[in-house]
Amino acid sequence: MKIIVPVGDDKQTVFKRTGRAPFFNIYEDDKLLESLENSHASHHDGEGHGDGHGHDHSHEHLDDHEHLNEHKKDVEMLRGCDVILAQAVGEHMAEALKSVGINIIKLRAEDGASADEVIAKFLNNALKKQKKSDAKPEPKPEPKLESKRLIFPTNENMGYLSKRGAHFGKAKFYTIITLTDGVMADVEVVENQGHNAGACGNAVSNIMALNPDALIVGGIGSSPAQGFANAGLDVYFDGESENVKESVDKFVANKPEKVNGGTCSTH
Repeated sequence: MKIIVPVGDDKQTVFKRTGRAPFFNIYEDDKLLESLENSHASHHDGEGHGDGHGHDHSHEHLDDHEHLNEHKKDVEMLRGCDVILAQAVGEHMAEALKSVGINIIKLRAEDGASADEVIAKFLNNALKKQKKSDAKPEPKPEPKLESKRLIFPTNENMGYLSKRGAHFGKAKFYTIITLTDGVMADVEVVENQGHNAGACGNAVSNIMALNPDALIVGGIGSSPAQGFANAGLDVYFDGESENVKESVDKFVANKPEKVNGGTCSTH
């Protein structure tokens, strides 16, 4: 977070009138990056204006629009900063700061006389009447990636190129594809230890032991379909894809239909 503090000629004392401040200290959190000279301050008499009194003759002829544009030119060097800690901000200066995306946090005299002091209080949410939302924001949590484990019965161990079409209970292998946000992130092939037995009930328990999120089959009977439904596993029918990769692509495109009951009369 980049923070601005208007300061005097000593580059440390907080200057009351923001638009007349001789310098702007720029901080990255609590680290001072630089002190930028305020060209607008040179148009005025200095000390008197530091207390917020009067203008010199160079601005008497400016209308509101011109005065605002002058301030907008002055704050361009502050673009990219997040907030400014200031005791007094004039109407035109406030509008100019907001035009470059800088939020204004008001300081009170009791918040401190030095820039380092008010910076420390701001970062610790200790300014008078400071809202919690004004303090240094908490880092945003990393977005949680969506992951799915898809099970494909196959008769060969060739990863995502394995051909499909095997009866899911008698398949020699189960090819497991892990999708992360719709992208194939991992491929695993495990041997079906119970494929010789051929019992659908055993196949249901064998597949559920792999912690699947979905099963994609080329056919399934009503009994095992009900078994998977009871176990809470979504089963999808894809009778066209030749290999696992093609079927994965269809799954990502939401093409396979979810099985509601069986698809094979022989199972």
